[in-house]
Amino acid sequence: SSHVAPVDDVTWFADDGIRYLCPEITLHFKARFQRPKDERDLEVALPLLTDDRRAWLHEAITATEVADHPWLLRLRQG
Repeated sequence: SSHVAPVDDVTWFADDGIRYLCPEITLHFKARFQRPKDERDLEVALPLLTDDRRAWLHEAITATEVADHPWLLRLRQG
């Protein structure tokens, strides 16, 4: 299944003027691999995510990955 969204809804501009993909979306892509660098990215980004962004990531992983994905518990714990 695919998802289409306006670019302004899924990206943000950093101080350097470059548009970046929102962290929760990037983490969703990384959830499939769970490499050490992906685990570090989750650990760094998770405390910075708002409740809404954390909920979005939880829902996205639930919809696309295995039911017992290890990141799901971490997303619920905060």
